[in-house]
Amino acid sequence: MTFFEELGKTIVDKSKVVVDKAKDMTEVLQLKSQISSERSIIEETYAKIGKAYYETHRNLTEDPYMEEFEQIKSRMRKIESLEEQISKLEGTRVCAECGAKVDKDAAFCGKCGARLEDAEEVDDVLDVEDTEAMEDAEPTEDVKTVKDIQETKSAEEIGAVEDTAETVIEDTKVREAEEIRGSEESEKTVQIEESKED
Repeated sequence: MTFFEELGKTIVDKSKVVVDKAKDMTEVLQLKSQISSERSIIEETYAKIGKAYYETHRNLTEDPYMEEFEQIKSRMRKIESLEEQISKLEGTRVCAECGAKVDKDAAFCGKCGARLEDAEEVDDVLDVEDTEAMEDAEPTEDVKTVKDIQETKSAEEIGAVEDTAETVIEDTKVREAEEIRGSEESEKTVQIEESKED
């Protein structure tokens, strides 16, 4: 086997190793993305179980989770207070029938058409149950869930690895070509010097 054949074989072998590593990295990222997705589903399921437990046991006087129940109720009151502050700053109020935000001076809800109460009466109507109804509402299309964000992030990571793999392959090919050219030039130089010596 000549020097150039060995060099070519070595370069091809190294290129295959780089390509295999890039493929492995891409596969690892895809698997990690799947794991992340499964964990998100588990977390969502835990949350549903916890919420169902809370809903069925929150009015009991004794429960092993009474302290946590009180924390939830306290946080819900805090959310209600913060939402009221937002409504005041925005100059809006919440429809008691459907939960939609409407102008504070409106007489009827623009979404459901319900007659709105006076502003003083609205403050009395908002309670924890209305806040829970808003929390249960389905998100709109423009709101991304944590799962959507994680899937997007994983897809971006996979794309970045694929781009990196392509760059590594291109760089390897360029280096191989340069090495072959360099070897050819070295061999020509050796042949010229040998022919001068003869």
